[in-house]
Amino acid sequence: MNIMPTYETILFGNGLTTSLFNRIRQQKLIRKSDEKLLKLNERVCSMIGAPVDSPNYRGILSLFGIFGRDIPNYQQIIDAQKAAKRVLTPFIPEIHKYGMEYFVGKHLFENSELDNPVKDNITFLYLFYNFWYREIEDSIITRPSVKDYLEEVGYEFSVQFTDILTLNFDLLLDNTFLNRPLAVQHIHGRFIEKLGNYGDLQYFPFNDGKQFEYPYLFGSNAFEKQSRLMRIHTYECDVPSRRYDLDFFVNEEKDWGNLLVYGVSFSPTAIFPEAFFDTFPKYLENPGDMSYYLTNSLDGHILYRIQELIERGKINHVYIAYYSESDKFLYEKLLRRTPIFEQLSFVQCNQISFSTEIKNLLGLVN
Repeated sequence: MNIMPTYETILFGNGLTTSLFNRIRQQKLIRKSDEKLLKLNERVCSMIGAPVDSPNYRGILSLFGIFGRDIPNYQQIIDAQKAAKRVLTPFIPEIHKYGMEYFVGKHLFENSELDNPVKDNITFLYLFYNFWYREIEDSIITRPSVKDYLEEVGYEFSVQFTDILTLNFDLLLDNTFLNRPLAVQHIHGRFIEKLGNYGDLQYFPFNDGKQFEYPYLFGSNAFEKQSRLMRIHTYECDVPSRRYDLDFFVNEEKDWGNLLVYGVSFSPTAIFPEAFFDTFPKYLENPGDMSYYLTNSLDGHILYRIQELIERGKINHVYIAYYSESDKFLYEKLLRRTPIFEQLSFVQCNQISFSTEIKNLLGLVN
């Protein structure tokens, strides 16, 4: 008789958000006309492509305080928006194909010594991304049927897990719209609820005020994410209100128990394609080294931290959930030769020892 494992901690990614959105749509909890909002990449692309004088774009303009043509600097703001949209519009097919984070990761570090149109307009991408979530707040999360559904999921998660970690920026389960908001730890930051002003996206300045950190980490690779998280941690040590939950990275005393990883792909980073490893094979030679994780996965900093916590006895065992055999193959290819593999099990999503209630809520059937 097989004893089903218990999990003290869950780390979830966009796979869970996708499951929640699919169930919301399948159960017809929202209007048919609002279903388009659930498709992030398509929605962001439509915002990039919309004329600045179109009705659909007025909500974005309101974040700049534009409610009419008689405001100061009206034309300057409009011209800046048009310029950003003109630069980003040719990339719409690529965003559709690869998704927002992969797209940004591919372009943010290229031509670092030259003009970089994506990097020059990164704040607009942050804006479009957070504005998409504001639309989700206004049109979907506040619907009573959706609130009830998310309440149920959140409650069942709180019963099953001691610690709930996420890479996601959305606040679907810990949202203050809910009567029982969940204590979700956002290790990569979070969207701003009820985003009301463009300036709110600039969390704090650095590099003599020439650059800004943002309330959520839109990273291009694991090297960048790791260094930025440490800068954010240093900043947040001195402020009372924090946008990031970084205990996972900095708390050396906490026990996380058995860790379930759900809906996190650990996909390759766009700036380190296979050709990179043909030229620099040393980054494949020492699995378990920090450089191996940081070059081989967009979220390699998380994998390296998991390895550290295993070695220190703070994580007992890791369970990675997978949807298909091809997903499992990619996980195995990445981790087979690492120390993590000795304390790793793979479990198909419909075989996870979730409670019956969670399986029903997420549509996971045996």
